Amino acid sequence: MIKIPFEALQSIMATDNNYELSNGQCGSTSGWVHVSEISPKALVKQVTLVPIETRDSPFILPPP
Repeated sequence: MIKIPFEALQSIMATDNNYELSNGQCGSTSGWVHVSEISPKALVKQVTLVPIETRDSPFILPPP
C-alpha cells in the first residue's frame, strides 16, 4: 500500500469494536521480518496498491 500513514488514515470511514490478531511479514531493505498486529476491521474509501518485486530464488546472490 502507498500513501501511508497520513492519507491512508484519512480514508478510514468506519471501524469495528472487535479487535483481531493478524500475523504476517514486513519487507524492507534488510530483509523480511515476521510481524503481528492487533487491530479492528476498517472500512476505507480508497487504498492504492503497488506491485512488489518477487524473487524466483530465496538467495540474494546468484550461485557461483
